[in-house]
Amino acid sequence: MPVDDINDIESRAKAGEADAQYALAAHHSHSRRPEEARRWLELAAAGGHPDALFTLSAARLSGVGGLGVDLPGAVEGLAAAKERGSAAALRMLAALTAAGLAGEGGWDEALTMMRAACAARDPAALREIAALAFDAGGCDADAAAMLATAAKSDALAGALLQRRKHRNPADAPPTVSYDLERVFDRLGAAPHHPQRQDVLERPRVASFAAAVSVDLCDHLIGAALPRLQRQEIVDEAGVAHAHPHRTSTGAVLGFSHLDLPAVWAGRIMARLADTPYENGESLMVLRYRPGEEYRPHHDFLGPNEPDLKTRGQRFRTALLYLNDGYEGGETHFLSPDVKVAGKTGDVVVFDNVDEKGAPDVSARHAGRPVTRGEKWLATLWLRDRPYLR
Repeated sequence: MPVDDINDIESRAKAGEADAQYALAAHHSHSRRPEEARRWLELAAAGGHPDALFTLSAARLSGVGGLGVDLPGAVEGLAAAKERGSAAALRMLAALTAAGLAGEGGWDEALTMMRAACAARDPAALREIAALAFDAGGCDADAAAMLATAAKSDALAGALLQRRKHRNPADAPPTVSYDLERVFDRLGAAPHHPQRQDVLERPRVASFAAAVSVDLCDHLIGAALPRLQRQEIVDEAGVAHAHPHRTSTGAVLGFSHLDLPAVWAGRIMARLADTPYENGESLMVLRYRPGEEYRPHHDFLGPNEPDLKTRGQRFRTALLYLNDGYEGGETHFLSPDVKVAGKTGDVVVFDNVDEKGAPDVSARHAGRPVTRGEKWLATLWLRDRPYLR
């Protein structure tokens, strides 16, 4: 940015103009001056700038910039940004509300918020609700029309629409009209209960075929793709670091990256695991490319894990297979030498502890190396007490 433009913005920012303060915060952030960026961002937020309120709230959710995680402060900021017209704040607040982390309204209140966003034709809201509608079933034509409308200005919606066309080339092009009342009535209906199939008795492993739709799986992949990072392991001292034992990449759909489809998927996985949703950690999406693997390991926490005493043991794991068509990549339970290869939308649940709640060494398992294609998987680790609070 030219110096004269920066000087003009700085002059207006010092005069109290919130738009200029927000622009100056962005400039300092891009120039890697975090303290100055934070100062001007906080001033813009104090002046009621909706984008500044949203950005500051997202930072408080992720703990970046030295702020530390501040869920109450973030929720307050998101509510203020929502009242000032921030569609992004509304969507994030809806997701946190659905997760039980903001207010008392829960899922019903979250749907009410998202219905208002869809009525205002917010592209990202239309895309998120379309993913849920495809998964709920019974209104696919409406969902396709919502996705097509969102795709006009939302890049992820456009990519998801192309995925649908590739999977279903014989389908008629989506219409431009949809019935929000029908869609939201369907989202409030009783959930689908896929049939359970017991795979192993010890460790206890069960599978649920086609528990989640292909469209919802595609949405989770798309939401995670720009945030993928090399995965780490936690050593005996409780320190996380990269290790050849685990070579996949992944993204945590945590507080600051949470959306309603991620909450929806997490709730399904927790329900099939017969565990309260609030006992689950943040949903993690993993990608395994050829040669990548997770060598034999346990999911239960060792005695040196810092939050074992406060948040409980990882007593159960739920896996959601987000795609198929790759080779290799089976989930391998070593003690009985059983390999599980799920199809798109299948959920596998297994216990990490025995009947007395003690770590079960028979639950040792591995993510076998992928030999062709890419494997995508969502993991939800479930604690024996509430985790999200």
